[in-house]
Amino acid sequence: MPQLPSLNKLPARATLIPYPLTSDALTLEREQSLWFISLNGQWEFKIKPRPEDVTCAELSADDWSPIAVPGNWTMQGFGRPHYTNAPAVSTRPVTRTSG
Repeated sequence: MPQLPSLNKLPARATLIPYPLTSDALTLEREQSLWFISLNGQWEFKIKPRPEDVTCAELSADDWSPIAVPGNWTMQGFGRPHYTNAPAVSTRPVTRTSG
């Protein structure tokens, strides 16, 4: 597993958490919302080449593998990571400012 999977990046997060009252939204932590559920933890995982390859029997089988969530399943031994060294192409025009 790479020692540095990202650089100068904020952690993933959901920012829209509902609260019953505006005052609750302004003062409470997101975990205190009545509707907050964390999906972090160990999940059971199985990968198939195509959705059509999944059967009802496989859904109830015991041969699933654990993965960490949040996480990247390609970095946890499933499939292979896809990298590119091509720079992002901007469609915005380049402008100059005088200073």
